[in-house]
Amino acid sequence: PNWEGPYVVKEVLPHNSYRLIDADGVEIHDPINALHLKKFYT
Repeated sequence: PNWEGPYVVKEVLPHNSYRLIDADGVEIHDPINALHLKKFYT
């Protein structure tokens, strides 16, 4: 696949950006714009 994850949204930031954490609770360093995210349902 052309994506990584899944990640959990830790914080919603201004300008449609998000701080993400992985399943182990490790935070992704840079905020991610929502244009680059895909919804994932379990």
